[in-house]
Amino acid sequence: MNVTFAPSKSKIALTVAGCIAFTAVGIFMLVSGPTVVEAIAAVLCIVFFGGGGAFAVVKLARTKTALTLTPAGLYPMSGGLVPWDDYAGVGLGRVSGALIIGIQLRSYDAYIASLTPAQAAVAMRVGKAGKMFGAVAKPALGRSHAGAASLANIPSENAGLAGLLAWSRETSGYELSFSPVMFDRPAPQVVQAIADYQSMLDSTPPEGSGSH
Repeated sequence: MNVTFAPSKSKIALTVAGCIAFTAVGIFMLVSGPTVVEAIAAVLCIVFFGGGGAFAVVKLARTKTALTLTPAGLYPMSGGLVPWDDYAGVGLGRVSGALIIGIQLRSYDAYIASLTPAQAAVAMRVGKAGKMFGAVAKPALGRSHAGAASLANIPSENAGLAGLLAWSRETSGYELSFSPVMFDRPAPQVVQAIADYQSMLDSTPPEGSGSH
């Protein structure tokens, strides 16, 4: 039996409203005679929320499935398969104050191998964009800004997807993370559903192992 999580239309609508609001704030800052630092922060706000945020929301709105659980493993919306043998746990965390649902992995090889070249390329581009954003935002927001400093420390492309996953584990506690916006139920219920599904699989005898 498979379990499918669908995106929440109401949460997507609220996210759209938030992106519009932050983009408007960035534009207002630009036309209000900002200092150099304020101008950089305004541009970052417009690019992040008006560009990257809008793209992510549109993609999510077009997606029917955020995450699928099957006896073979977990299928994230971004692609690939996390076999249950490589699944180490699920939980809640925070990144720069924002709540996330996280998945921990025991090994990266099977997951990375399951990604198509296009999916792997997208993940690398996202990592590269995040590193560039962090490099610009860090001096603008200050070295003490944890989010900007963390993004600036994303490993280079030479580290590959394994490097990105390791960086994610170090900074958030999880290799794979999902925004609660991606799910049609509260984050704690998503975590519990994943844990329950994995426990169900563990308690189900393998096919053909019945006593005779």
